[in-house]
Amino acid sequence: RPFRKHGAVPLSTYMRIYKKGDIVDIKGMGTIQ
Repeated sequence: RPFRKHGAVPLSTYMRIYKKGDIVDIKGMGTIQ
């Protein structure tokens, strides 16, 4: 998952993605794009 490459994702968002997984993963992708 190229989340680290973007670097534009806040730690809080990254933590949520790491915790919840797929559900918040969608929100993370929406934030990046």
